[in-house]
Amino acid sequence: MRGRRSFRLLFGSVKLAKYAPQIAAYVDDPDVYGHVVGTLYKMRTPDYVDQIRPHANSPSAWIRKEAKRYLAKYDANPS
Repeated sequence: MRGRRSFRLLFGSVKLAKYAPQIAAYVDDPDVYGHVVGTLYKMRTPDYVDQIRPHANSPSAWIRKEAKRYLAKYDANPS
């Protein structure tokens, strides 16, 4: 489980945004979803607002922060 978290460091770059769909596939994986949100933010990929919005209410403070940061930048219709 822990090894999968390191992909954030590897893929968190705008240059690798072409891999965003593969990374976003893990947005509901409880072992890595916080890291996925942070990686998608670093990739500057605005297409995942609907998938990330539920994580803004995460019980984990750091995941809430990552999700809210993403949504603040990319959510055109904040609720």
